[in-house]
Amino acid sequence: MGKEGYKIVLDHVSIFVRKVHINPGILIAYAKALEKAAAKYPTDRVNCKVFSIPQPSYSIFQDNMFSGQIPKRIIVSCVDNNVINGNYKKSPFEFNHYYMNFIGVYIDNEPMPHQPLELDFEKRNLYQSISELVFEF
Repeated sequence: MGKEGYKIVLDHVSIFVRKVHINPGILIAYAKALEKAAAKYPTDRVNCKVFSIPQPSYSIFQDNMFSGQIPKRIIVSCVDNNVINGNYKKSPFEFNHYYMNFIGVYIDNEPMPHQPLELDFEKRNLYQSISELVFEF
């Protein structure tokens, strides 16, 4: 649980920067390359979506979650709604499974990347589901 009235004290903060001398020939080559074309830096887009599931619900379906490019990785986490709304008395890192028993992603009605996972938290039988996830990627 989070605590009210906490205070963060930083006793010592350091930044270490490595100074290097670049060969002038390399600097000239970079300058010539930048004259011909703009620099391109690959980046991965990260998108966070929040879905609320009403309390007595036992199932939820989210259609058309992704428009355009299909994500490489999907991370699902469940937290209390009060944490999302900014309650400082609760920890945002207190994830809970809420007895989820089934999760799957379907693209064009086909399960991706494999069959949906069937979870059993009461019997603590999660090995097969987790191993399927790890070995699939």
